[in-house]
Amino acid sequence: MLLINASVEHVPQVRKLVEAAYKAGAGEVIVNWSDPICGKMTMINADEEALKRHPQWEFDKARDYQKRGCAAINILSSDPKLMEDVDSGRIGRIEKAHAEAMKGNEDIKNYTAKNEGQWVIISYPNPRWAKMVFPDCSEEEGMKKMWDDIFYMCRITDDNDPIAEWKKHTDKIVEHKKILTEYQFKELRCKNSLGTDITVGLVDNHAWAGGAMTTTKGVPFIPNLPTEEVFCMPHNKKTNGKVFASKPLCISGKLVKDFWFEFKDGVVVDFGASENYDSLKNFLDTDEGAKHLGEIALISHDSPISNLGRIFYNGLIDEN
Repeated sequence: MLLINASVEHVPQVRKLVEAAYKAGAGEVIVNWSDPICGKMTMINADEEALKRHPQWEFDKARDYQKRGCAAINILSSDPKLMEDVDSGRIGRIEKAHAEAMKGNEDIKNYTAKNEGQWVIISYPNPRWAKMVFPDCSEEEGMKKMWDDIFYMCRITDDNDPIAEWKKHTDKIVEHKKILTEYQFKELRCKNSLGTDITVGLVDNHAWAGGAMTTTKGVPFIPNLPTEEVFCMPHNKKTNGKVFASKPLCISGKLVKDFWFEFKDGVVVDFGASENYDSLKNFLDTDEGAKHLGEIALISHDSPISNLGRIFYNGLIDEN
């Protein structure tokens, strides 16, 4: 069974995916549709208490898919300023309520976190996103450039074999993570010209991951397209220092710029941002884990994304 999570803006791509999935032997393909514009109208106008509710049937539906061993394709179409004019406090309260509702339903999150089934996140351009990345282009030209860049960063050309290219790429990542795991570094120290000086302690007997993953049933898959990183788990009490972001990040539909964190014994004790500070604050207040690092990644400077030299205002891409 294949589950596709997509926006109504992705209809042409989704139809191709459904057709390809059935040709490949899928027994059932289910599409969960959403609409970011309607979602924004609901966020602005709906009763706040209604937005905070997370009915049990939503968890039951997800649990049913997972019990049937679903694989999932998640199509993301960035809209970095979608919620720019929505009250940050309202967004924060709703997200906090949703995080609270997840307690007791951790098995749903663990399905992907523990790789119990295959999943992948891919990007799909839209005119609003393309205009941010290519502000001097027409809508048509901007969309074409976005598609060209996405194909390039996903190692797809007119005359290559993308599957072979990804096999070669992930084999290299596997080699890197094996070497890093063997080193068993005690800690990593990061510095940059913005003022970053941070030490991240690593857990004992840690293992680096990245590239191709394997489900608990032994099925290989690649969770992110594109991806360049190898990553591992920081010790939750051994991160100290200050880190400044070199790129903006979209948080809850708002673009947070020039943000920084100061850590002491693994916890964020101070932070700041030049734009949308409240969105950053609300994110850190979501739950007790939000002020800890979840992972630390190492990425080659020589990669398709890095070589493009662009900011895409999209965490899935810009983190590479």
